[in-house]
Amino acid sequence: ASGAVEMSSSFTSSVKKNAAVMSKIDGGFRVDYTFPKEGFTVPAEFVLDGEALRCRVLADEIVQTGENRVQAIELLPYFGAGGPQDSGYLFVPDGSGALIRFGNGKTDAAPLDLPVYGRDVNFDLIRSFANTEAVRLPVFGVCRGGSSLLAVIDGSPAAASVRASVAGRISSYNTVCCAFTLLASDQYTMGETVGSRVKQVTIRQEGSTTYGTVGVSFYPLADRESSGYAAMASRYRRRLTEEEGIAPQKTDPGLYVGLLCAVRKKQPVFGIPFTVTQKITDYDAAGAAIRQLTGDGADDLTVLLERADGASVAGRPPVKLTAVSALGGKNGLRRLLDTAARCGATVAPDTEWLKVEKWGSGYFSLFHAAKTISGNHAQTMPFDIATRFKDKTRAASLLRPALLAGIGEKLGASLDRWGMTAVGTGELGRMLYSDFSSPEWNRQKSAEAAAQAAGSLRQSGKDVLVFGGNSYLLAAASAVLDTPDTASGYDIADESVPFYALVMNGLRPCAGGAVNLSDDPRAALLTAIATGSSLYYRLYDDGDGQDERLQDTAYTALYDARLSEWIARAAEQYRELKAVLAPARGAAIADYVQILPGVSRTVYENGTVILVNATEREANVDGTVLGSLSYTVVKGGDGDAR
Repeated sequence: ASGAVEMSSSFTSSVKKNAAVMSKIDGGFRVDYTFPKEGFTVPAEFVLDGEALRCRVLADEIVQTGENRVQAIELLPYFGAGGPQDSGYLFVPDGSGALIRFGNGKTDAAPLDLPVYGRDVNFDLIRSFANTEAVRLPVFGVCRGGSSLLAVIDGSPAAASVRASVAGRISSYNTVCCAFTLLASDQYTMGETVGSRVKQVTIRQEGSTTYGTVGVSFYPLADRESSGYAAMASRYRRRLTEEEGIAPQKTDPGLYVGLLCAVRKKQPVFGIPFTVTQKITDYDAAGAAIRQLTGDGADDLTVLLERADGASVAGRPPVKLTAVSALGGKNGLRRLLDTAARCGATVAPDTEWLKVEKWGSGYFSLFHAAKTISGNHAQTMPFDIATRFKDKTRAASLLRPALLAGIGEKLGASLDRWGMTAVGTGELGRMLYSDFSSPEWNRQKSAEAAAQAAGSLRQSGKDVLVFGGNSYLLAAASAVLDTPDTASGYDIADESVPFYALVMNGLRPCAGGAVNLSDDPRAALLTAIATGSSLYYRLYDDGDGQDERLQDTAYTALYDARLSEWIARAAEQYRELKAVLAPARGAAIADYVQILPGVSRTVYENGTVILVNATEREANVDGTVLGSLSYTVVKGGDGDAR
């Protein structure tokens, strides 16, 4: 009643008070945990289903008799925990994946609490002090001794977060589990967002939770199977195909090139500042790039056109694709599409579904903007790289997720009119938020709306290119781009692993972050070789040498993206990737071992073994000497090394 948040344990507050009632159900049992002091009852079910243990909390059946409300539930926090004498690690899905070794001694490091699918951008955050990766897959796990345990959050995963802690901090156990937020809360900021003139008030969601069932399924990986995070990735991929109906597709390496076509920029016209469309890469330049790339051997090429249609340039919802006169107009766009068809390449407009910079095309902020918990129109803003405060000059409104199905339908019809067969989905696969326009529209419902809209496009025959790769879009995705290359580097973690890429191998074509924007492009290529991934680049035409065109825009981060410098190099790297992965063509990864930091062994189902050294030091792997930043195929190929 006072607004304070308290924690209660089912063991001390219910079981020890003889207030828990167990009953038998098909395949398992149900427990109704009554908390007499707190004034609520929480029902949970535990069922053995084949090889899986399924644990569920029936959130919509929680009975609350007093003033207290159940805001969050942590489910089985010590299940599979590693004790003081155990050897092994915790696996957490931070970015590409991370390992926390048992007994690593990092008791001063903060425990992890990672929201699945990333932070809800509809909640206020005054300042961001770190660039962290998001959780894209609702999984976690434990490897202890010679066996492993995979956990898949399959009951309202969008409400979940993954929590992990090491022995010696809270208890003597190394633990990883999931928690579910049933009632949202947010900080409402009053005053300036700089200095000390800030006051924050906590606002909590009223009423009962709108989530139905929350839960997790556990899959044991016994000693007789290969163990560790690679085995967890393989088992999760099998679950996606067998239980979630995601049909595997060919994942031979492809080349994906994003071309920035235009930006909106303020420029003086007769001394008066106007926002005008600034050409960056016109349609003819994009066509010339396609001709050069395919002529240089890029035989599986997809070109994504960023800000290349009228709606995208203006920042409006993408319900109608129109050619931009500054880029060459209708005739120029048709020439580009004809060029792509002749060269066997795919052209896809990259469209933004969630962020609205300018209302129009039948959409208005009063009716179509998402609402915050306080009832205001929801906005998202990037954080200034220098001050770490929000950059209000680049604010964008958030669209109501309930409208996504209609946008997808109209976009599909517009693609048909142009004869386009592929489309990029902008932030749809890496941004998820609640919408308090209606009480029932929680994060899980937003995820389902995004999946339905993208799925309808895929069913209509379109290739759907997803960025980021949140798991709810995997069924609709034709390819997943800009996936996390590494973990966030939290103090508590010990090692980054390519779990995400291992899951995607044999399931969907997958490419990490833009190679040309990585710290070390050669290392990025080696990572793709080690994980059997595709290559992705973000470029722009610099034919006239006017790099200042991107100054004072949202694209100043494209610091090494000149088409003239990268087009031949991209084709060369693609040819190299394709050649080294040729012996494994059609086979999925059977095992992956990170022997040393940056040194790995990849084993494919057909017996091909690829060793990669992504470090700047020579490495010796089982008698095979690998030079710095090199690789070799030691089985299944001809022993070629580079």
